[in-house]
Amino acid sequence: MNSTHPTVHDRFLTSLFPNENFFLALYPETQEEYLGFCELREKDATAWRPYVGTPFSVGVVKQWRSFDLPCLTPGPLSDKYRPIPALVQHEAFLREGKITLAMVYPLQIGTRKWSQVWRGSMKMSYADDSFEAAPVVIKIFQQSLFPDPFEHHSEAGGIDCGGWLTGAQQARREAWAFSRMKVLQGRQIPWSYGIFQIILPRGELAFVHVMEFVEGSSGKELKFGDASATDFWDLAEVLASDFYNMTQCGVLHDDITLSNLIIRPGDTQPVVFIDFAFAQPFTEADLDRGVFPIVYALRDMGMELDAIEAWFKDGINRGVPWSRMFVYQSEKSPRWFKALTGMITPDHAAEEVLKIFDRYLLPAVTE
Repeated sequence: MNSTHPTVHDRFLTSLFPNENFFLALYPETQEEYLGFCELREKDATAWRPYVGTPFSVGVVKQWRSFDLPCLTPGPLSDKYRPIPALVQHEAFLREGKITLAMVYPLQIGTRKWSQVWRGSMKMSYADDSFEAAPVVIKIFQQSLFPDPFEHHSEAGGIDCGGWLTGAQQARREAWAFSRMKVLQGRQIPWSYGIFQIILPRGELAFVHVMEFVEGSSGKELKFGDASATDFWDLAEVLASDFYNMTQCGVLHDDITLSNLIIRPGDTQPVVFIDFAFAQPFTEADLDRGVFPIVYALRDMGMELDAIEAWFKDGINRGVPWSRMFVYQSEKSPRWFKALTGMITPDHAAEEVLKIFDRYLLPAVTE
């Protein structure tokens, strides 16, 4: 593979941001390069297989030097924000510090995963000083373990004709999304401590995103059986409001499932959104794109459909900002909720209903 190209091949994300050259990566342009790319992935995956799930540590070989990360802002934070480790705010963090990442506890690992996610620690040494390790989440875009490219496009068409994103492209999307949502970091989304490149123990180069470890439960694992109607109503309010706030930052989170929500009952910020590797730029034409996944998420949590309808209609009557999404959807398809109701049963898992969402099989119902 002779060509090296920036990941502007991502046709959904063409905007540039600081230190764009960090995301330069090998990208298969020809059929021959594409087949070689797939062969290399297979070799890397085979070499890594005995190590899946085994804790390990690696040193950072390259760091995305974005000096406007909000976690770098000196001075005390208000009580509205979760704290930032001292290590991250040290002047050496973006300069000469030697950074080591330790993968300790697997949160999401295995083949056919878009990322390998670990709970671990980030250490830094500078000159003769060492700093207290910071607890972090380490998201590795390990390309060799991604779903097969052939699942997303034809072999003859090549990689660029489908929805398969390289590790560099996914890291770039997350960097872009977190850069746009700086005002939400530390509250609605985790603090981002930066994007890095590492070399895995078997020699594979990988992009990684290191973030704040947020205490809480995955929405997919949390049991909502004891939740009251008031609890659901409050949770729905936060979920819709936070999603709307992300769109106002120009970001469309295109993968709202329970597994991409951290729920923190009783906290001032009870919902934290994660996983922006497939985020897209938001436009006003996308205003209704949050309606279906929000309704699906609430339904999968156990909120009754009549309660969901009463909740969003109340929001419309109150004129709260997030209600614009539901007004727009209702204007496009006045009986959308009636059509949706017939498609949802208690047995629907988030993954199944999102297949319906992804294909947009909910046309307007006319009188």
